[in-house]
Amino acid sequence: MIGHVCDFMLDDQSWVIRQLVIKIGPQFAGRERVVPVNLVDAICYEESTVLMRMSMEAVGRSPELLPAPAAAVTLAGPRRETPHG
Repeated sequence: MIGHVCDFMLDDQSWVIRQLVIKIGPQFAGRERVVPVNLVDAICYEESTVLMRMSMEAVGRSPELLPAPAAAVTLAGPRRETPHG
């Protein structure tokens, strides 16, 4: 076993699943990797497994899912003039 499917990425127009996010084991420091669904051979619901045409090394070389940067929030209200500027 290489890891666990923890999420998926959809095409924002067609809503088709394009990529799986796999949380890989300790050999890759528990990171999340993005792999294309066209490499899925089969899904076994009874065993909760996804069989893929990828080696563990290939998954390890797949792009890492990085957290989205925090959005900058600006609370803008009416500007008040102060005596100092």
